[in-house]
Amino acid sequence: MAQGKIKLKAKAPARVTKKQQNPKRNAPKIIKPKKTVAKEAKKLTKVHQSQLMTSTEKLIASRVGHLELIKGSRREIEKEQKAADKNNAANKEKLEPTLAIPELTALDPDLVLEKEKKERKSRRRIR
Repeated sequence: MAQGKIKLKAKAPARVTKKQQNPKRNAPKIIKPKKTVAKEAKKLTKVHQSQLMTSTEKLIASRVGHLELIKGSRREIEKEQKAADKNNAANKEKLEPTLAIPELTALDPDLVLEKEKKERKSRRRIR
């Protein structure tokens, strides 16, 4: 006869799958407006919200230059480039003209002859 209860092995823990570990959350319920006034109000809030986001991104980008955020619209960027081009053009006009490079008469025989003629004429005038 048995002298007490038989000791059974403890059951191995059940296998846990990834889906059991990370249960997917339900998506938030979106309740769309039915009345026209409410629909228009929803549309306006959507527009204002996007404008608010872009303006905050621009503000942050202007404060912190090394962040890669939107730095303005295409038109604003083109205006800045045009202004920079005008400044460069104005700076180029303000530069002093460089001195003309003297002609090398020793290399060109025609120029040598002309120079000799001018010297002869100037000698004749002096006498």
